[in-house]
Amino acid sequence: MFKKIAIFLLLLAAVVFVLNLPTTTRQGVDGGLNVFRLPLYIKIIEFIDRDYQYKVLSRRITEDSSTDKEKAIAIFNWVVKNIHKPPEGFETVDDHVLNIIIRRYGVGDQMADVFTTLCVYSGIPALRIYQPISEDKDIGITISYVFLNGKWRVFDVYQNKYFRNKSGEIASIGDIISDISLVDGENIRIKGVAYRHFFSNIKPINKTFTSKEEKQIPLLRLRYEIRHLFGLEKDVVLEKDVV
Repeated sequence: MFKKIAIFLLLLAAVVFVLNLPTTTRQGVDGGLNVFRLPLYIKIIEFIDRDYQYKVLSRRITEDSSTDKEKAIAIFNWVVKNIHKPPEGFETVDDHVLNIIIRRYGVGDQMADVFTTLCVYSGIPALRIYQPISEDKDIGITISYVFLNGKWRVFDVYQNKYFRNKSGEIASIGDIISDISLVDGENIRIKGVAYRHFFSNIKPINKTFTSKEEKQIPLLRLRYEIRHLFGLEKDVVLEKDVV
């Protein structure tokens, strides 16, 4: 009996020790990076809480939608309505997607982050990619891609735009590559560059990796970590800056 109690106490001590191991979390503020220390158990609790909040919010937004297309459009409209462009002078804070939702403010890549994350939580493959105007990558926009009816469809949440092909469907990457005129918004200029030019180098997606959005889901994150540990999957950076 004493031996069993001793083993139990040792295991309990080991668990407590592991759960209190120091970890870090990062927060970007106006291009700078702050690193905060916290115990492992707090990081796990926060991760599980964010997962729950994303599930609840995505279900609420899409409760009246039946198809993936309807769900994606419902999420798109919710983000456009509820996540606002920051007023001039506001700090750009880059941390978790949930905090963007709580703050209700976000720049282009953050709006795309909210949109694609909620799509993934609605069971729709989605990701976002920084699309530069040229190879130097200094000027670009973050475009969201959602997999609908067998094709990656193109959305720009920040500019409140998605495009239609000649059949009236939401334009895919292939549609835009074939006909750049599908991209409207010629009156929009970003750092002096006409909007449509950001789509001139758009490329097909070959998704063979776990996206950042999918890593918010505990089971998919666990699968990724195991695969990454054994060298079966590498990190894929799809953005200009990742915090």
